[in-house]
Amino acid sequence: MGSGIDKTQCEHTLYDVLVDGIAFAEPVQVMLVAGDLDMGHARALLAVDAAAQITLANQIVNRRLSVREAEKLMFEMLIDLMKIKLLWIKFIVEPFE
Repeated sequence: MGSGIDKTQCEHTLYDVLVDGIAFAEPVQVMLVAGDLDMGHARALLAVDAAAQITLANQIVNRRLSVREAEKLMFEMLIDLMKIKLLWIKFIVEPFE
């Protein structure tokens, strides 16, 4: 029987905590409450800042992405940001060292 808490109860509890404004930008919270995004999509957005959350959430909704597609999009965005930071270090910071 397990612990007595099923997946739906856990997701609902996570939803309550996250939508209280702890983790998401306000437009993303609105999308969650409206049902445009589900918690699977929302979990993918936790890895990025508020501006990126809004950008990604809009893409997810407009393109009607699955959770797996949303996770892939978020991962690609993070890789691009890392590449930009590495280039910045190489060409801006290192010449002054």
